[in-house]
Amino acid sequence: MKKIRRLSIMLLVVIMIFNTNMTAFANIGSEFATESEISGNVIVTNTGVYINDTYYSQEKFIQLLDTAQEIKVLQNRLAAGLIAGTWWIPGIGQVIVTTAGAVIVAGVVVEVGSWIYNAVVDWFAQRAIQQAYEKAKENGKPTNDHSTQTTSEGSSLPKTERPNSSKDLKDNQGVKQRRYYDKDGKADMDIDYRHGGTGHKFPHRHDWNNGERGDAY
Repeated sequence: MKKIRRLSIMLLVVIMIFNTNMTAFANIGSEFATESEISGNVIVTNTGVYINDTYYSQEKFIQLLDTAQEIKVLQNRLAAGLIAGTWWIPGIGQVIVTTAGAVIVAGVVVEVGSWIYNAVVDWFAQRAIQQAYEKAKENGKPTNDHSTQTTSEGSSLPKTERPNSSKDLKDNQGVKQRRYYDKDGKADMDIDYRHGGTGHKFPHRHDWNNGERGDAY
């Protein structure tokens, strides 16, 4: 009975010490978090981020995202078109977007809502939208952002529309033409299904360059 009592007292002391240390650690962390967010070898400040003791401004970090090389895309699409996966950025290392929406930079989970989290999410979401657009254009399919115009509304499609979108021109026989609009909302490519004239094979395509429609192919 005395042995059990001694063990109980020792356990109580350990718990009290552990709780005291955890409280002190939490206080230190909350005070430091007002200046920056530290996780492992990544320190996020209001103006940039230290990764493995190298400082990158917000602008520089976002520029480096343009060098991201895709390693693996997970079979999951998140909100806003973002695709979960793993990318490699020279000088930074791996950037991972998990299927739960967490962002991991250089092996460290970054805080949701921080500028670095938002930068990664926004950049890769835009990249996913662009990739989906290019795939739809290659396959001649409507993009995720697709609309329709009838010939009664206008005999030709507009040269500008929403970025990464597509639009069909329809008459009473169906789709006459499909136009794709690039990331700047400018006419990018047409697929013609029917029109007047002779010597044409349908469907055929026309690329747009500097506001001018190129030859059929």
